[in-house]
Amino acid sequence: MLEKIKDVLVDAINVDRELVKPEANLSEDLDIDSLAAVELVLELETEFDIRIEDEELANLKTVQDIMDSIASKQKEEENQMDTKKIREIVEIFENSQISRMDVEQDSFKIRLEKKEVITVSNAVVTEKKKEEPEKKTLNSPLVGTFYAAIKPGEDPLVKDGQMVEYDQPLFVLGD
Repeated sequence: MLEKIKDVLVDAINVDRELVKPEANLSEDLDIDSLAAVELVLELETEFDIRIEDEELANLKTVQDIMDSIASKQKEEENQMDTKKIREIVEIFENSQISRMDVEQDSFKIRLEKKEVITVSNAVVTEKKKEEPEKKTLNSPLVGTFYAAIKPGEDPLVKDGQMVEYDQPLFVLGD
């Protein structure tokens, strides 16, 4: 990083390369005035793809301060990228059929798990057979002719296997 900063100072501000050391004071040792400091910041922002706020410029007294500021901004950017990466990973995971995923990169580790949801398709459904009621035989107290319907040609009062209720007519008994 120091070499890149030296390159920027030499190319943009015409500072003697030998004078650029971490402990060098920008205004006293390198003769950088306020206008040159603004030019320096613009060049550093371009070279390192960072943003240095005006308030921060007042705190940049030495080359080491510049190095620390750039390192801090790059670290912030990495953390933001980590957040973006995590969001992307979570989105991919949520839209997949994967139930568990472990991601490990350098010191970064993340484990994602979904609650298990079982989806059954093309399921075969069988009806539960009804238990057949016990059939009972009714013995007539009288002797006669059995008629299933009240009149010939009509439907029977009770069909074979039909459930019946108390006091329901079952047949007609004739002589």
